[in-house]
Amino acid sequence: MADIMALRGILAENKRKFRNKRLEAKGIILLMNELINPYEDEIEKTNAAQIKTYAEKLEQLVNEIKELKEKIDAMESDLNG
Repeated sequence: MADIMALRGILAENKRKFRNKRLEAKGIILLMNELINPYEDEIEKTNAAQIKTYAEKLEQLVNEIKELKEKIDAMESDLNG
């Protein structure tokens, strides 16, 4: 019984982390959209270095989100038998 309670606690924590990372990723996408302007005539005004930094962070977050999703699915499967 204690094992099930511990697993539920870990599951709840992983779900919280999952939601927070998804929210952070969505925020980064919004920031990138602000930096990328397809109507800018002078392309040299684009801050490519900042966009690259955001893209790398987004890639890292997406990988972490995928890992958390797999853990969550496995835990839920274990709990539901």
